[in-house]
Amino acid sequence: MIIEENKGYVAKKVRVIDGLGRDILYLLSNRSMSISEIARELGKSEQLISYYINKKIIDFIETVRVDGKVKYRAYKAYYDIINEKEDFFYHKTERKNLEPFIRDGFLDCIIVVGSPIPHGPFSASSRDLHYVGFLTSYLGRFFDRTKHDDFIRLDIDVNRENLLKGNLILIGGPVANYITYRINTSLKVRFLQEYNWDIYSDFTGKRYSDELVSLIANINNPFDGEKRIVLLAGKRALGTKIAIKYFIYNNFDLSRDFYIVINGVDEDSDGKPEKIIELERYIE
Repeated sequence: MIIEENKGYVAKKVRVIDGLGRDILYLLSNRSMSISEIARELGKSEQLISYYINKKIIDFIETVRVDGKVKYRAYKAYYDIINEKEDFFYHKTERKNLEPFIRDGFLDCIIVVGSPIPHGPFSASSRDLHYVGFLTSYLGRFFDRTKHDDFIRLDIDVNRENLLKGNLILIGGPVANYITYRINTSLKVRFLQEYNWDIYSDFTGKRYSDELVSLIANINNPFDGEKRIVLLAGKRALGTKIAIKYFIYNNFDLSRDFYIVINGVDEDSDGKPEKIIELERYIE
């Protein structure tokens, strides 16, 4: 929930729906879909999807007709957990240089998130889907036009449709996001499969194994040398949220390659990191 206060905008999460409901709303926030299309995308029965559409998430969607067919799309934000603490804070006067991803109010990139259905070499299901909402709520303040109508895409779609050229923002590590997996071994700071996906740095020779460790990287797109890739990924799903939060709160020169390793610190043992610290930073 984005709430305007005198000091700025506070983003809070509210428990309203379960995991499947979130996954359906994620799809419908990106494009209009029929029940059969949703069922096929998520690998669920049409009966189950119909139940969610007509009962559990009915307040968050609207019915539209596309070429005479009934489809659905989301028109309200969705959140998954009640928390008295602010998850993100955006200052009203904040301005950032987000080129080349956003230039003069024009979004020139695709945000790629892992599919919620088992996929890839590890048959993994992404748990990062709802974190994309935080990022897009923030980025949405800086653009009013987009290059792509569907600028949030699943990794399996990007791979199948060969949408690898252009600027990309990758959400999630190599287990959950297949596009991250494809570029991981070429990164100078990368995830190590043989060490339970610890993060390893070529620059320092250090290996980071904490469960909340995360990587923020900005590199040339190996599939398109004229474009850029931003990677926001944690060793675990919560680490990906930490990476997104750090990216939102800080300024970066997105025209230069950089790697930043960060870690969340849970100071009061409530399962939620109160502080984010930098472990390593390299800028070319």
